[in-house]
Amino acid sequence: MRRRVVRHFFQYLPANAVPALAGLVTLPVLTRLLGPEEFGRLTLVLAAVAAGRVLLQWIGTTVVRFYAATNPAGAAGWLRAALSIHLPLNLALCAVAWGVTRTIAPAAEAGLAASATLLLFGRNAYMLLCHFLRAELRPVPFSRFIVWESAGGLLAGVALAATVDASATAVVAGYAIAGFAALPMLWSRAVPRGVLGAAPDPTLIRRMIAFGWPITVSQLSQWTVRRIDRFQIQWWHGPAAVGFYSVPSMVAHNSILLLSTALRNSSLPLLASTWESAGREPALAMLRSVTRMYLLAGFPMVAGLTFLAKPIVEVVAGADFTEPSGAIVPWVAAAAFLGGLRQRYQNGLALSQRTDLMMYCIGAGALLTVALNWLLLPRFDFSVAAITNFVAHAAMTLAMAKASRSVAPWPFPWLSAGRIAGATVLMWIALAGLTHVTGPVSAITQVSVGVPAGVLAYAAGLWLLGESGPREWAPALASVAGGRTNRRNEPPQSS
Repeated sequence: MRRRVVRHFFQYLPANAVPALAGLVTLPVLTRLLGPEEFGRLTLVLAAVAAGRVLLQWIGTTVVRFYAATNPAGAAGWLRAALSIHLPLNLALCAVAWGVTRTIAPAAEAGLAASATLLLFGRNAYMLLCHFLRAELRPVPFSRFIVWESAGGLLAGVALAATVDASATAVVAGYAIAGFAALPMLWSRAVPRGVLGAAPDPTLIRRMIAFGWPITVSQLSQWTVRRIDRFQIQWWHGPAAVGFYSVPSMVAHNSILLLSTALRNSSLPLLASTWESAGREPALAMLRSVTRMYLLAGFPMVAGLTFLAKPIVEVVAGADFTEPSGAIVPWVAAAAFLGGLRQRYQNGLALSQRTDLMMYCIGAGALLTVALNWLLLPRFDFSVAAITNFVAHAAMTLAMAKASRSVAPWPFPWLSAGRIAGATVLMWIALAGLTHVTGPVSAITQVSVGVPAGVLAYAAGLWLLGESGPREWAPALASVAGGRTNRRNEPPQSS
């Protein structure tokens, strides 16, 4: 069981690692090309597009949940139902978005509005087809297409901004062009033959809506917790403050998101398949194992980001963004870690089809975020938004844990968590000692020396405390190496 989860995790990892690395590589270029104010505008536009994507993400999530419970002959019905719902909703959403932006935005922003609307339509369609690949347990093509859409789009945007127009419009247009270019190939890989050969089943559509609408509310609330602070900062402190806040926040959040999203993408289809085929107890045992994997990687990532916050931001984005990073990165990294931990409890609710409880927990966190920012941002520096973000994530995680235990209780790996925390403390001590010995050095030296030193110290701590060691690492590496030969046969492709 553990080997299967590990293999899928590493097969899904490129879908998160490559875009994250591309973002880190291009972030210095973007911040220098655009400047804090224009980068802040880009951040706001991408946040708005993300909100539009959230409105339709429930369709793909529903397919992932129920596809595994259906025999191969009936599985196409879920894909057919999803396509029949998605296209009209996507067109209607983009029409509304275009109308709203043209009404409230000045005429000079027409190009940005058009690029953002095209990006919204293309990204919604693209991600639905990627969800089909997830549902079919095909992590390798899923990762390849995600890498292209995100990393390829980012690189195309940077190229346009560098050669045509140093503006947010050029970057957004690059994202849109990259996504539309790959859509035909993605369709041929994700949609099997015969899916469009019959009318959608109204019963499946009703089941999708009943399961999915609470997910929509939950994901909108989650978007609020993660991104509404940008708009509130813009309201009280201006777009330049959005840029200064977003850069260190992105560095911290995306680093943790790399881990939590890869684990979510790899584990949920396996959990759903195990729940339906083997029953409740094996699925919850797998969920406990997945949680331990998350703690093993998450604890040291938060500690390392906190210790090396300023040098990491300076290396990634330049000295202009370093000053506020010490007050932002630790809080955002801890909040992102709690968000990933909360996903483990959300899995229990999703498997139990209690998405209503998920909606209540995250909705309360969204209201708390808005209220705290509304109260504190007019009175304090914009970095206070990082603290409110942490408080909201902590409240949501506690509420989600309680709700999940009431429906699908599973034993949290407390003993492992204690040992992992101990190894993380040893890593921190080693980094502090290294800093004392080396004295003041450049930011790039701190990062290039501190990261491998921290990894080695943490691995040694895990081994000394008996939590993990070569006996566990060797089978995991073997399962990853064997992933290519054990890959699930792909279904027939459409012509």
